Amino acid sequence: MKRMISSTVLLLLCFMMVVAVLSVNSSNTYTPDADSDISITNSAPEWVFLDDEYYSVVKETSEGFIAFEYIQKKEELQIEEQLLDSGKRADTELADQIKNMPDASGLDNMSEDGRFYIDDWDLHYSAMLNDVANVYRIDRDGASHKLEKSYRPVKFMNSECQLAFVKDDVCTLVLPPNLDYAGLEYHLIGNGETSLFPMDDGIYRVSASAREAVNMNPEYDSLTYSDAVEKFHDDIFWNHRVAVSPDERHIAFCSNKDDGGQCKLFLIDMLGNEKIIARSEGHDLNVCGWADNEHVAFIETPDVGNAFYTASISGEVNRIDFPAESGEHYFYLGSSNGRLAFSDAAEPDTVLLYSIYEDTAIKATELVIPGDIRIREGIDIFDPTGTMLAVVFCRDDNARGMAVFNAEDGELICEKYAPEGDPAENIVLETDWVGDTQLLVAVKNLSTKEISSWLYDLEGM
Repeated sequence: MKRMISSTVLLLLCFMMVVAVLSVNSSNTYTPDADSDISITNSAPEWVFLDDEYYSVVKETSEGFIAFEYIQKKEELQIEEQLLDSGKRADTELADQIKNMPDASGLDNMSEDGRFYIDDWDLHYSAMLNDVANVYRIDRDGASHKLEKSYRPVKFMNSECQLAFVKDDVCTLVLPPNLDYAGLEYHLIGNGETSLFPMDDGIYRVSASAREAVNMNPEYDSLTYSDAVEKFHDDIFWNHRVAVSPDERHIAFCSNKDDGGQCKLFLIDMLGNEKIIARSEGHDLNVCGWADNEHVAFIETPDVGNAFYTASISGEVNRIDFPAESGEHYFYLGSSNGRLAFSDAAEPDTVLLYSIYEDTAIKATELVIPGDIRIREGIDIFDPTGTMLAVVFCRDDNARGMAVFNAEDGELICEKYAPEGDPAENIVLETDWVGDTQLLVAVKNLSTKEISSWLYDLEGM
């Protein structure tokens, strides 16, 4: 559930999803086998039930956090039912043919059971999705407050986008209309009243007060995006995989706008000053994330394996030295406070921690996970201070839980499963830090396909 669509994680090892209906004072009721090492407690004061909804953190506040509400399957079906055209006869035969053809795709205006939607249904669908995709401020005790949300079309150079302006007590956030279908990458900066929106032709700033989009980098080397497309006659990536430094003074992204060739690592400050800080002959580069205010991690993508590097804002580049051969596949999990975390596909129950020392990432320790790690794109595993990290794992018996570790020495702090039911049925889907001691946890019930959200407090364990 995290901050945005920006962090680079290159593999989703397991297709997982949501949660069960649980209660605030619930206890662990799953009875493990005699030889199981699952910890069972008589009560669960560390768990707070939020809602039978699936939330994603947008911004932390002093009292709690602001969260998007994802759309679940039941809500999608309810919307679709309202858009069906009762005057058109269903074509169940065609629907069955499509179901039985693995490579076939359905008609845009037909439901899975062969009924048809009204004309321009997709326009109504987007608007109805926006209406049910609410934004909440959630306190640390679990109390939720629905925030006022209005929509406004904002003009970018090559497009016009509908954006949501969400009013909280202290600020108005500029956000995509929802996280399910908006297709917009965004990054909140400052107190949240300004957002960055990477577009094909530049990185735009949109403030809640001005409500206008300002292109921070409309040209490079006297060429606009349109000029670059015309000059190089190739696919031009103007701003790809944007990451903002913790102090919000620099933005890292990848682009090939300088020559139309391979993607390089670019750096831009908030005044629009832009430069290349890393390049690779014959290979594309892609941003992972910032280790600290001075160093950004990135990946080179050769034909076999992955090669990871760090680059300083001054352009000092160093390759990260992994234990295995270069052909092995490693995956970036997150970074914070000078530390970077990686997983190894050859040893999925291990997390490697590296620390930045004099522009070089040095291996610090290894974490042994209770099962195979599950990677969720866009979620940073570190807490806000970078002293702890949380990972989701799957055991050999299909029980799925979370483990929290000390990022300094690698010691296991806790191993937890969903508060109720069989942990192979009620699975921990993902976690996201919302403070120094609290995690927002999504739990999915594999039978009902429903996701619920919980707060887990390490201080209550």
